[in-house]
Amino acid sequence: MIPVRPLMAPLKISIDIEKTKDLRMGSVQKYSLSLGGQKVELSKGEYTLYQWKLFVIPEVLKKLDLPQFTIKPVKD
Repeated sequence: MIPVRPLMAPLKISIDIEKTKDLRMGSVQKYSLSLGGQKVELSKGEYTLYQWKLFVIPEVLKKLDLPQFTIKPVKD
């Protein structure tokens, strides 16, 4: 998982949070990332929230068309 906040300013990525009400599930939040004219809505398997921070899988950044970056896993 990749933290989004450190990427926001240098890459000019913005986060949109849409809050809706669902009769079955109560309040629901939908997350999307925007870069230039691109907007990617995040599905459940593409992100996680940890201590109020948004993390995404590498494929989300690929959907934002960031070809100049290579995403590699960190090895211990």
